[in-house]
Amino acid sequence: CLAAVVSTVSGAAIALDIINNYWQPGSLVKWNPDVWVTETPVTKFACVNFLAFLVVDVVVGVFQYAKHFHLLEGWVHHAAYAAFLTHLYLSRISTAFSLFAVEELPTLILGLGTINPNWRSDKGFGATFFA
Repeated sequence: CLAAVVSTVSGAAIALDIINNYWQPGSLVKWNPDVWVTETPVTKFACVNFLAFLVVDVVVGVFQYAKHFHLLEGWVHHAAYAAFLTHLYLSRISTAFSLFAVEELPTLILGLGTINPNWRSDKGFGATFFA
């Protein structure tokens, strides 16, 4: 399914951003304040990449899985998220999105399971969703 591929690529890009910029071996997070507040090309890319994913997900959702694309979790959620990301990007605080992008890890796991049923992990999805 095209939507699963798009969400998986988006989730992978965000995961790579988190690993590259906010994690160091032997600890959970880097506690260097500059990393958390300084906008970089990577944080801008992550913000725009996810904004593009939201737009593509709406378009694909309308055509491929319209019966599952509901008002609140489809249209309202995506529109609010897109407005929020646009605001962060235009305000030059895209780092704020990168700080919380780890919340998209369940999207990556869900997308992988949709692409290949052998990669499905209900426990992994549940653990990352509720963590």
